[in-house]
Amino acid sequence: MASSRLFNSIGRIGIGLAIAGGIANSMLFNVDGGHRAVIFDRFQGVKPDVIGEGTHFMIPWLHRPIIFDIRTRPRSVPSITGTKDLQTINITLRILYRPRAEFLPKIFSNLGLDYEERVLPSITNEVLKSVVAQFDAIELITQRTLISQRVSELLTERAAQFGLLLDDISITHLSFGPEFTSAVELKQVAQQDAEKQRFLVEKAEQSRQANVIAAEGDARAADLIGKALGEAGDGLIELRRIEAAEDIAGQLARSRNIVYLPHGPQMLLNISAADVINPKKTIKITSMDALFRRIITAQSFVRGWGNPLHLQELCANRREKVAVRSECLKLVPPESIQEDTIEITKQETKGDRQYINAKFRSPLAIHHPHLIPPEVATAHFQLVLPRDHRLGIDSIPIGICYPGTGDQGYSRRQLLTANPLIKQYRIGSIILENPYYGLRKPQQQNRSSLFYVTDLLVMGGALMLETIALLHWCQKMKLTPAVLHGFSLGGHMASLAFTNWPGPLSLLSCASWSTSSTAWCDGVLSRTIPWALLKQQFYENKAYQTFYEYLREGNKSTNSSNLVVVDPVKDMMRLIMDEFTSLEKYSRPVESNIPNAMFIVCTNDGYILRNGTPDMNDVWPGCLVRFIPYGHISAFLLNQSVFQHAVAEMLQRQQPNIKLKKNPVVSPVTMSTSTNTNT
Repeated sequence: MASSRLFNSIGRIGIGLAIAGGIANSMLFNVDGGHRAVIFDRFQGVKPDVIGEGTHFMIPWLHRPIIFDIRTRPRSVPSITGTKDLQTINITLRILYRPRAEFLPKIFSNLGLDYEERVLPSITNEVLKSVVAQFDAIELITQRTLISQRVSELLTERAAQFGLLLDDISITHLSFGPEFTSAVELKQVAQQDAEKQRFLVEKAEQSRQANVIAAEGDARAADLIGKALGEAGDGLIELRRIEAAEDIAGQLARSRNIVYLPHGPQMLLNISAADVINPKKTIKITSMDALFRRIITAQSFVRGWGNPLHLQELCANRREKVAVRSECLKLVPPESIQEDTIEITKQETKGDRQYINAKFRSPLAIHHPHLIPPEVATAHFQLVLPRDHRLGIDSIPIGICYPGTGDQGYSRRQLLTANPLIKQYRIGSIILENPYYGLRKPQQQNRSSLFYVTDLLVMGGALMLETIALLHWCQKMKLTPAVLHGFSLGGHMASLAFTNWPGPLSLLSCASWSTSSTAWCDGVLSRTIPWALLKQQFYENKAYQTFYEYLREGNKSTNSSNLVVVDPVKDMMRLIMDEFTSLEKYSRPVESNIPNAMFIVCTNDGYILRNGTPDMNDVWPGCLVRFIPYGHISAFLLNQSVFQHAVAEMLQRQQPNIKLKKNPVVSPVTMSTSTNTNT
């Protein structure tokens, strides 16, 4: 009996608690984050108070909470409207909207929970029709920013009358009727045909003038050849024999019908090996540059110029940000680079050295993600240090080594630069992977054959910002003092990166000069460019011609802009390369760093032609220039020890009391003269 009464009591208590809990639950309601509530009273209607986030009380049956989402939400509103010249257009607006919390009672009373369906389509169509009707169809393209601004102002004002806030309004789609589109296409074709015919007329006139000048030159040449034969004897004949041998070698290299090779270790017929590598006979070394170019198959810009809008954006970004030291440094501030910004992916020890592979997000990919393929967006590098070095604890001088053209991966620079620098001088190295090379190569790209001209421009901008990030990291990890160095393309990229660092820094630029425009337009690399494809794209797309005029307008102050242009396509390539690679177009390095900058120049370089380009002592007064009697290829093959010594020398110039394993002898430097030509 006692146990029965106990169970009955417990049951009654449980039932009572359940009833009480149900009543309490019916008296509570929750408002989640980003939401607000209004209360509907059965006797008084919608109450004016707005309930915030959290748990609140209400009277069951009498009160009912209405929950509103006040977070920003997107809405696309399509509309068909007419222009001032009676053309029909399809236009779509994307609107980011949210209700104003204090207006929620009024919104619920007048519009209901589906307020956006009742308001946005109607006011959007009203505003679009009133604004678009003020412009002709063609003005919708040329004045799109103005139209978008007017629509935004009027639509924001109309939405505010209904208690709505519009955070952003943008035109996402704009298309014309088929008749207007067809008429525009026919007009563009006619304009391009007229432009092409004008070019052909100018080209014919220039060819006529060139023939006249050539005839005068031939007459003058005949007179000079006669004098040269009288003064030099067989020297001129020997020169012509070498040129003929080079042409024969080129024909053999391209022919598929060769069934034998000429006797000897090289392909220049009737020229001894001693002639080829003798630095005193620099005229033969240029032949090696040309021959090397003929026997490799890599091509450049195989798909043409690239997106013309990207060309325009890259140019504007270079002028406003990357080329201005103070603005460029804002893109990669010191606080953005911490020890954990750099992710170490692999670490191994071999002999007396340790190799640390690492990666980080390229700053250019952070600021302009739409310009960079996913593979290029991550920067990769290898840090090479002595085995006993404790990273972040011990201090050690460091060289950031940039890759030359086609230098994929780390192995070549590891063998020729990083390992010798540690062994001879105890200098560490950061071997930076080039964008579009090695681990950063897009999947469909063949070796180092860049798809577009824009790829090369992205490469330069990415390396400049990545260098700033690495130098910030080096300071935190005690990898100081630092020197930037590289050969050919790598040397020029090092020079560009050198311009923007505000602290102590050294530079060693080998086989590069003040601009790389001559390398692509006149030097050996010009043979790798599909000029016919570039010309076709230039004349078929008005946007490229517009960009060309934009570049010419920006270079009116230069002497070259006053010359008659025979080939606009090659002139556009020259202007682009000067725009993005000429050191004159960037901030001059801080004055204290200029004496720590050295250029090692090949006197007979077939790749980097210096004729007609700015002299480095004019561009950076006080920098060092050293000449070596080699061509481009022979300098790379025969002068690695010279380059290694120069790396140590430039670090010692920056910090005379630096402790190296072997102190280099600071050599006298040959300064460039006013005669700025290739020998």
